[in-house]
Amino acid sequence: MTYQAPQYTGPAFGQPGFGSVPIPGTVENPVTEQCNPAFDASALYGAMKGLGTNEKKLIEIVGHRTPENLALIRQEFEKTYNKSLAAWFDGETSGNFRYLLQALITPIVELKANYIYDAIAGVGTKEQHLIDVLCFSNNAEMTIIKQIYSLKFSGKKPRKKGGFSTGGPDVLEKDIRDDCSFNFEKILLECVRGQRDENPVVNEQQAMEDAERFYKAGEGKVGTDDSAFISLIANRSVQHLERVDYYYRQKHHKGITDVIRHETSGHYKEALIALTKRPEVYFAERIFKAVAGAGTDDGVLIYCLATNNHKTIWNKICTAYQQINGKSMEHHVKNDVSGDYGKLILGMFAHNM
Repeated sequence: MTYQAPQYTGPAFGQPGFGSVPIPGTVENPVTEQCNPAFDASALYGAMKGLGTNEKKLIEIVGHRTPENLALIRQEFEKTYNKSLAAWFDGETSGNFRYLLQALITPIVELKANYIYDAIAGVGTKEQHLIDVLCFSNNAEMTIIKQIYSLKFSGKKPRKKGGFSTGGPDVLEKDIRDDCSFNFEKILLECVRGQRDENPVVNEQQAMEDAERFYKAGEGKVGTDDSAFISLIANRSVQHLERVDYYYRQKHHKGITDVIRHETSGHYKEALIALTKRPEVYFAERIFKAVAGAGTDDGVLIYCLATNNHKTIWNKICTAYQQINGKSMEHHVKNDVSGDYGKLILGMFAHNM
């Protein structure tokens, strides 16, 4: 039976109320919280009108609401005051504080589409950013991301191979082909199809067969059958791949990521390895890299925090972070950020823990 992704039935992108209805499958066990959108919208307006800005009030509201509630607040604000909340933030705040506020009130699928465009629009390509989105968006999200990307960015990207991107429903695919190449391009395009198995229940017989198939595509032959690697890794669930890894280790005494590292290279290798990881592990590693060492990669940090702003996944990331790094994520992050930006992030920790 062909997998059918859940369908989003809320308002279309660009229409009033978009983002106020969760997209199926985007949140694991979402937490329902009471919210008074009209009250919060009024409080935000009061915090920004006139001289000066009450940053504490902005943090109190934006840093302590779920994405669903923030969507309702944004809708109420724009209906009441005839100006986008993002535009108010743009005029009343600055720096990373502004960027995080704007990210938190942006529907996650739109934020992901923006992040993709930022990764490929300029000189060069931010390949890891493409992995962040395309390897960790579920099938329902991917459908909407492609629609949003086409509506927002069709014809805007200067083609690195000449001309500009053209319209149609496959603008994202065209832009990836223009910006990427070889097996990295192929693995991303397979992800963009949005056909990954999302059933957490593993067929053990299929996992054993896939372990053998993986061997024959890699260590069991001269060269590497990259088409087989891409088909298997990009279309099987992470739970299934964990069992493939188990059976592979039983027979060949090494894991599938060991094989990927030996048989592949570059960003193609990184994408394959990312697809074998649980989201909480991947984003724990990304956040650590964003705050480790000198300086902070605030763009990555903001993306990781804003797109995982739900109690369930937030706490899973915190647990994985502690296990991987031996210290809490909050400890590392709060030592790397400051000012109202840092206070907003700490507000998110307080709300999600």
